[in-house]
Amino acid sequence: MGFGTCHSTRTSAQAGIALAFAAADGVPSMDPGLLVSAVSQFLAQSEVSVIVRKDSVERTKNIRPLVYRAGPAGENGGVGFEAVLSMEPKNTCKPAELLFALFPGIPVSAWMVRRCDCLRRDRPGGSLLALSA
Repeated sequence: MGFGTCHSTRTSAQAGIALAFAAADGVPSMDPGLLVSAVSQFLAQSEVSVIVRKDSVERTKNIRPLVYRAGPAGENGGVGFEAVLSMEPKNTCKPAELLFALFPGIPVSAWMVRRCDCLRRDRPGGSLLALSA
């Protein structure tokens, strides 16, 4: 599930973001089987709640519909995965929220996250297209 090369294009029409996540050296006993299992279990659920805090107010947020795609990927033999997250206004999934939902016992700082592409919709409710295309 490749997303192409990284780009730094900015636009107000941004609907999604393609990211690559790689386990850093500090991730204990992370094996590809655990990663595939965690991503598969996440995708199989209709609701995955995380607690978010903004302006000292906590609320529960369902991030599952905000993760459009996810799948395993490893660079240079490492353990990792790729995901496309929503960046729609008022419907965003931050990379840290996804990592916390997938691997609650592993600190977010143990992961390297790389933006691969910004995406836009070809029409309201339509397909996601890479801005780099």
